[in-house]
Amino acid sequence: MDAALGRALSPPFDPYASSLRYRIASHVIPYIGLAGYVGANPNLQAKTSKRLVAGLSAVEGGQDAVIRALLFEHAMNKSDLYGMTVAEFTSRI
Repeated sequence: MDAALGRALSPPFDPYASSLRYRIASHVIPYIGLAGYVGANPNLQAKTSKRLVAGLSAVEGGQDAVIRALLFEHAMNKSDLYGMTVAEFTSRI
């Protein structure tokens, strides 16, 4: 989270401190997966591998959509997110 926000967070980001923080941390996982699949796909030779990556991308996209929907419910909530709203915090990720 420090890298995403461009500064060391104080106190450090704890994804287990609240359910909202856990959802924010969970948002990172599908995003990284999708970026990796998109980057790898052009380098794959076998059609089977390309189909597998396309299927995994669809699953990751679905997971990301669900997490984003859950976060959207709290978009304007500042909660304990270092003075930022959930929308601001997640857009920096």
